[in-house]
Amino acid sequence: MCFKKGLCTLILLVGWEIWKERNQRIFEHKETVVPRLLAKIKEETRTWVLAGAKKLSEFIPPHATVPKFLVKGRLQLSRRTFTVAAEQMLRLKHRIVAGAGSGLTPPSGFVALAAVAWVSFVRSKHAAGAIAAGDEVYLFFFIDCRGRRAAFDPPVGEGFFGTCISGCLATATARDLLGDGNGGLVAAARAVQEEVRRAAEDPLAGWEWMSLVGRIALSRLVNMSGSTRFPAYEAADFGWGSPSRTELVTMNHGGQVVLVAAKGAGGGGVQASVSLKPEHMDKFKSDFESYLV
Repeated sequence: MCFKKGLCTLILLVGWEIWKERNQRIFEHKETVVPRLLAKIKEETRTWVLAGAKKLSEFIPPHATVPKFLVKGRLQLSRRTFTVAAEQMLRLKHRIVAGAGSGLTPPSGFVALAAVAWVSFVRSKHAAGAIAAGDEVYLFFFIDCRGRRAAFDPPVGEGFFGTCISGCLATATARDLLGDGNGGLVAAARAVQEEVRRAAEDPLAGWEWMSLVGRIALSRLVNMSGSTRFPAYEAADFGWGSPSRTELVTMNHGGQVVLVAAKGAGGGGVQASVSLKPEHMDKFKSDFESYLV
């Protein structure tokens, strides 16, 4: 759309310039300027466009065709965006620590949100009969290997410019995440922390994560991406203020969760965008928000 608008502006300017050079004396009759101006611009620009259309077409990108399965998938999904304030995040972490008693490292913001999203996903699908208590359920995510001394020898520095991530697949039995009280939340957080620890110690073990994910039931998988600290709103400020809303447009699969720092996240808030089938979304929302109270 921007390209088309720019092209129309260019055509208008070129037409005006051609007309001005050939018709300077028309300004002596101001009452006829507008109609004659429009007629002349139309004539000259049409000639210019027809003459240059063939060459110009070489620089116009071809129209992209969206695969039908993606279009169909988008129409079958419901999407919600949750903003978790810093106070809610703190309560969530305290809930996990209190439920664990001992033996659990205080969770990071990512671990806490991964746990609550995973539990809410399993509960929403179990309520609809899509997941049985004995089924294995999965949470896939990436970890950044920069600055982790146990990952590489020598370690990759924090300032490394490039991709340095490892795929992680946390696994649990649905029954464990369906536990009463905070039991499911604690079990999920423990599984996520264990997988992060495993990947940090041996990141290359998850090198073939694509084949690993391809062997599991995607209907029981939560795919989490992004970061609680990624400044999406600040990064999208091109000089006239940050956008009112930032979303990932490629959320085409049920169970996808995307994390970014919330707008004005100087206070530590996090935005979580979720895609699910409509019949699971209301239950997910209810469970997700109940853990933040």
